[in-house]
Amino acid sequence: GQVQRRCRLIYDMLSSLSHRPWEAARQNKFAKVSGKNIGENAYEWQKHIEYIENEFKAEINSLMEKIAEHQEGAISESNRKLFNEAKDDIEMAEAALRDNNSFAIERALSRVEEALIEADPDYESNVLALKSTSESAQDSLDLIMNETGSNSILEDLIDEIPFVDLSNELSEEEDIPLVDLTSIYEEE
Repeated sequence: GQVQRRCRLIYDMLSSLSHRPWEAARQNKFAKVSGKNIGENAYEWQKHIEYIENEFKAEINSLMEKIAEHQEGAISESNRKLFNEAKDDIEMAEAALRDNNSFAIERALSRVEEALIEADPDYESNVLALKSTSESAQDSLDLIMNETGSNSILEDLIDEIPFVDLSNELSEEEDIPLVDLTSIYEEE
């Protein structure tokens, strides 16, 4: 799957477990079955966790910069209040990051974005444009980052699948069988 999705899944799983999943109880059995030693396994887990933590930190820093940009110059009292609440939410997001709680991070960052949109309605259109650009860039990056080349193999296999048009298989005039389940419930 995509790197970011995979890292996010690992991060969410880590926050819900009471132990570190890369620490096997039966280390010799793990090494025999997986073909990796404990150190390699821990490194792979840590690499994924570090990736998503860096993503969250970058998003937090980006929103902090946006708050600072919007606070430059004269602002109304209501906007000043919004920005102070947004700063509190940034602190909540940082605390949630330390607790490995991705859902709390996202909620706090959503509140920050909401405050920025409320203070500057033009901000929303800029955010939507940036997100669509970053999603297409992430898709390209995922293809580049795939070391095994499995995506190119998959694309070759997809090209070999014959196209079958099923749209004409069932016309509107044909009867669709109706199963009467009321008799089953009456018997109970």
